[in-house]
Amino acid sequence: MGFIISSRYSKITVAVMVTVAAFGGWATASLAGEGEGGPPADPAVPGIPYVDEGPEAPAPAAGGGEGFAPIVTGSSNYDPTILTKFIPGTGFTPSQDSGLDADLVTFRSGYSCFYPSSGSAGSGTEVTAPIELPDGARIKQIIAFGEDSDAGDMTISLFRSDLNSSFGVVTRTESTVTSFSTSTASGEFVLASADNLGEITGSFGFFPTTHRFHSVHITMTNAALADHVICGVEVLYQVPATAAATGTVFYPIPPARVFDSRNPAYASSGLLAPNTNKVVSIKDGHDGAGAVNALDVVPAGATAVAYNITVSGTTGPNFLAVTAGDAGSFTTSVINFNGTSDLANAAVVAIASNRTIKIWGGDQSGSTHVIIDITGFYAPIPNMGN
Repeated sequence: MGFIISSRYSKITVAVMVTVAAFGGWATASLAGEGEGGPPADPAVPGIPYVDEGPEAPAPAAGGGEGFAPIVTGSSNYDPTILTKFIPGTGFTPSQDSGLDADLVTFRSGYSCFYPSSGSAGSGTEVTAPIELPDGARIKQIIAFGEDSDAGDMTISLFRSDLNSSFGVVTRTESTVTSFSTSTASGEFVLASADNLGEITGSFGFFPTTHRFHSVHITMTNAALADHVICGVEVLYQVPATAAATGTVFYPIPPARVFDSRNPAYASSGLLAPNTNKVVSIKDGHDGAGAVNALDVVPAGATAVAYNITVSGTTGPNFLAVTAGDAGSFTTSVINFNGTSDLANAAVVAIASNRTIKIWGGDQSGSTHVIIDITGFYAPIPNMGN
């Protein structure tokens, strides 16, 4: 996923970037040019980086460039999905490197792109932006978007600050993880650092270990001011393969009827007899007539649900248990009834991957109708990249 920058003084065109293989060569190809016209047919079209998709595609540029090498997902300890976080130009802060006005920048009206302003004299301007990623994430690569039409170069660096705690004493160390410049660029550019940096964000434990705080530093040194332009930086990273299993979050929803054995519109309708069970779907919501009126009230990927269970029309005393739909047995009851009145209870239960639960009738004499209403679900903590 990436961006193409178009027209230094007009606008940014957002496009989807894919890496394509062609006889062993790799290239970055645009799937959408300006507007809806698709990729430019002529490499001379101004403002759009053009890369041939055929066998003559350029080889990857060393240290970055518009012909990117394929991303290496590497270790099985990490989810192979490459996640991204984009830092727009407005996310950067001048560092006041030296002198009162040394790091002043000017933003283009209405856009996030910026360049050194006249107050900085175009010399030694430095800007920084923090990167906030999930603990344990591995930074793979950083990509810069901008323009360099000046004889001087910009330098883009991934910077790390470590805090260390030992016997109650906190110390800090600082270092540059990776750095590259615009020396390979002429005009508009999309430049990437080396791939597979393997840089870990770190994690706090009960006894704090080194935690790594990251930021992007950009140095601009052009005397011609607007001839150096930065519009943003993209950070590519992975999360540990176990991330989805290490925590869940609860999503409450308006109560949704997902099963009512009194209504023949539901599969597995009818009384639940002693020593039997019903596997029911809790995926969709239903109206009073039993027709589906809300799809995926419990979405794919959910691991458990909060629900209300009601027994109605009982014929004698018994109990019910509820488990995931693929469970082979149960260990405890969720509701007990004496056979003389309708009763309800609230509980939480893990669900099967196909979004089903299993309702078990106890070993006593009573049969009963069962009604299930979902009030919320649990799902893995989403990775927001921030």
